Amino acid sequence: MDLDAPLDITIGPYETYNDELFGYKAAFEAYISLRDDAETAKLSAFTQHLQEIEDNLPIDPQYRNPKLGAAAPIRAVDEIISAGDGSHGVQTAAYNLPNNERAVQQKGSKRVMLKNVQEAKFRSVLVPIAMRTLSKNARVDVNFSSFFTHILAHELMHGLGPHQITVHGRSTTPRRS
Repeated sequence: MDLDAPLDITIGPYETYNDELFGYKAAFEAYISLRDDAETAKLSAFTQHLQEIEDNLPIDPQYRNPKLGAAAPIRAVDEIISAGDGSHGVQTAAYNLPNNERAVQQKGSKRVMLKNVQEAKFRSVLVPIAMRTLSKNARVDVNFSSFFTHILAHELMHGLGPHQITVHGRSTTPRRS
C-alpha cells in the first residue's frame, strides 16, 4: 500500500455479505487505529515465510504467485474507533483489505491485526469459556499469544493461492468462477 503512517485509517466499501440477492452492494466501514510498532516488527518473522508456503501449495504451479513480496504489509494496531459496518454486532479482530481484485493488483493490500480488540475478546470470551470447560491442567495452555497467532495465521492465508485463473478460456477470479 502507498501509505505508511502511525495512524492507520481504513475507509471504504467492504464485503457484500449482506446483499444476499446479488452480492453486489458492499457495506461501508471505517477504522481509525494507532500502529503498534513493536508488535508490527514481530509480525515480520511470519511474513518472511509466506513465499515459501505459496511455493509449496498443493496446486498446479501456474496458479502460484511467484512474487508475494511486500504487496501485503501486515500491521498490529490498537483500534481507536470503528464506524459503519465495522461497528455493529461482533467486532472484527483483523482484516485484509481491499477485496477488490483490480485494486489489489494495482496497489496491493494490507493486513491489519486489531490487537486491543483481540485482547478484549480473549479476556471477555475465551478465558471465561476456558475456565468453565477445560480442566485445571489444560488451562495453562490458554494464553493470548496463541490466540493472536491463530488469528494471524488465518489472515496471512488470505493472500495465498491463485487470484487470477482461467476458466473455459476466460480470465476470472476464484471468487467469481
